[in-house]
Amino acid sequence: MKRKMIAICALSVLTILAVLTSCESLEDAFGNTADKAVSDSISKTATTSGSSGGDSGILNFKDGELLAAYEGSDWDKANYLVVTTLTPASEQTKNEGEFLYVYRGESKWTPWFYESYIPASDELSVGQWVLYCGNGLAHYSPMDRDSYREAWWYVGRITELDELYKGVVKIKGKAYRLEAVRLPAEPFEG
Repeated sequence: MKRKMIAICALSVLTILAVLTSCESLEDAFGNTADKAVSDSISKTATTSGSSGGDSGILNFKDGELLAAYEGSDWDKANYLVVTTLTPASEQTKNEGEFLYVYRGESKWTPWFYESYIPASDELSVGQWVLYCGNGLAHYSPMDRDSYREAWWYVGRITELDELYKGVVKIKGKAYRLEAVRLPAEPFEG
């Protein structure tokens, strides 16, 4: 009886060790799969719609998102936010589109809206009109994708490219990170 009890205990210990060993290998297998899925997701995020220029990393808009004026008296004086299109602009709508402001949850009509992309450094020149993120000042902490998409955007002219090798562009005399600058897919109207 004593031998039978020892054998059962030994068998139980071996079974537990086998289960634990197999769990570790399953965890490794699932961990590698999860790491690959995260890696694939990041690389797909970096190539979302509107990214034809520089290295955008994970900062970009989602597919179908663009910038539309939220308030302002003209295209170059407006404050812009990330939107999705509810009603495309057409002759019937007097070239205005209706947009859903993603982080405000409200819709508005505006004639000023732009598909845009993060430019390569060789696409920029002094005096050029660009869209830029107010939270993208060079001395601010780097942005994550959500803060990039939630921020206010503006239109301004590049005033200096002397620090472009550092990824810094001056707009209206203030230094912004290159990732906080976007070019419209179609030229500005002005």
